[in-house]
Amino acid sequence: MEELFREALSLIESDVHWLEAAGQHCKNLANRLPEADQAQWGLLKEVYRERATLHSELASRMREQAAG
Repeated sequence: MEELFREALSLIESDVHWLEAAGQHCKNLANRLPEADQAQWGLLKEVYRERATLHSELASRMREQAAG
């Protein structure tokens, strides 16, 4: 079970990186689009960033619980 916990934590921490990168990519794309299309990409960026924050908080709680 401990190995499974470590694997899950590693995956979640990796997801934080990728979700943040996806959010930044959406922001970069939005900046290149006509203003009318920017809102959709801006919203998508915020969704990715929110998910990254949730994953980061989950990983932190998991580390704290593992530490005792």
